[in-house]
Amino acid sequence: MRTGLHANDTRDHAKILDYYRRSGAKTFKTLVYHDDLLAALKGLGVTIIGRLHEERQRLGGSDAQRFLNRVLDSARRHPHVDYWEGFNEAFHIPGEIERYAEYEIERMRALEQIGKKAAIGCFATGTPEITDNGRTWRLFRPAIEHAARGGHALALHEYAGPYMQYMTLTADGLNQWNGQQNRFVGASTDPAQYRDPKLRGYLTLRYRMVYDLFKTWGITDLPLFITEGGVDNTSPRPGGQGAGYKDFAGTEWARMPAVGDYAEQRRWYMWQVSHDRYVKGVVDFGWEGTATGWASFDLAADPAMVNRIIAAEAPLPEGHHAGTTPPPPPPPTAAERLAQLLAERLGDRFHDVRATLPRHATARFGALDLTKVAAYAVHHTAGARDQAVEAIARYHVDTNGWAGIGYHLVVRQGHVYYAGAVDTARAHVFGRNHELIGISVTGDYTQAQPAADDVAAARVVVAALDAVLGRKPRIDGHGALALAGHGTACPGRWQAIAATLRDQPPEPARPDEA
Repeated sequence: MRTGLHANDTRDHAKILDYYRRSGAKTFKTLVYHDDLLAALKGLGVTIIGRLHEERQRLGGSDAQRFLNRVLDSARRHPHVDYWEGFNEAFHIPGEIERYAEYEIERMRALEQIGKKAAIGCFATGTPEITDNGRTWRLFRPAIEHAARGGHALALHEYAGPYMQYMTLTADGLNQWNGQQNRFVGASTDPAQYRDPKLRGYLTLRYRMVYDLFKTWGITDLPLFITEGGVDNTSPRPGGQGAGYKDFAGTEWARMPAVGDYAEQRRWYMWQVSHDRYVKGVVDFGWEGTATGWASFDLAADPAMVNRIIAAEAPLPEGHHAGTTPPPPPPPTAAERLAQLLAERLGDRFHDVRATLPRHATARFGALDLTKVAAYAVHHTAGARDQAVEAIARYHVDTNGWAGIGYHLVVRQGHVYYAGAVDTARAHVFGRNHELIGISVTGDYTQAQPAADDVAAARVVVAALDAVLGRKPRIDGHGALALAGHGTACPGRWQAIAATLRDQPPEPARPDEA
């Protein structure tokens, strides 16, 4: 794989095309649109990523809609662009990333309507946080899953400075900043430290940590583009003042034997990413950027460095390193398959909250053998219909002392919340949790009639569960399934509806249920 260009301007078409012909690079990102140049690049087999500059990056309201309309208009007018980015380096912290995921899903759906694809995220170097056990990224998970299903891509930025290997997790423990001592611990002098094809880092090669998390979600091949990268100012770091690679070209940081100058650093990075088949392209930021304040990044004004990069990367494969075909990913678990089905059938009315709901500090639910599930138990919460699922979970944990929320699934105002993994034995029918799947509906239905949108959502839940289990267990209310001495009026008027939630008749009752 070879370094592509991020064009801040494209006045010199001939120079850009010459670079792609000589380098063999296959990715180009642009902020300006000359269709004759884009057509020529497509003729060279180049993937093109577009972004629109936007000063008012806001979620919701007229500003967000106006920007989306701009993206759609540009996508219609410039057919050679393969992927369209959205907002740039924004909305990556827990208080905003969940709304950003919703916006990116809306943007993907809008682009899908006109036959186009999105590159989502466009996150800045070092964001979103990945050292929090994935909590922040999980808030963005719905967008990642939609992108994987819809053929879209993820866009990330990876810079480091004063050299590209800074903050990589080499085996010798160097290349780091010691926060306690507020000092740089020194760069590796052994080139072999940088040649581990599984190397990870906090700045460059951070994407591997992100994809480690994605693998736990069953996502292994979401296309990734590094849509900005190179040397840039990072903090804290050694090296004094500076931003782009030119600011360090005459310093010790560009003369370290194990690191080399910027061309050698780019070759190292491209060698690394060429080992990951989900990485589809990488671009260097700032081509023709001098006029817009990015002079220290501008390769267009440095033909000698351009030639050095082309020569340095020439031995690399144009695509990915050859090797044995990786084994196919394992099939999704029943718990993940249920999430996939509900997401497909409910769209934005489905919410996977398993990872975010309150749970006990130490207690955990045991396993549920899905081959022994006897019935789906329907409950009502006996509270307000708009009761938050998080509040239910908090009560179950703090007041009842349970490991987590007692139900597997919660239907709330026509939406479905996947609250507890379906292959865990929760806490909803005393003495029978080892053989029942719990579905609860928010609201008190002692007298009230169930709402039509809740009934429709519950039908989708039942159909998805049937598909995952490969059979159709009994559906009944909590009271009808309770053991002797543990009777209850739950789920109120849902009791009469429970048996109607499936179009096909249920399996015959087991002897102990008759």
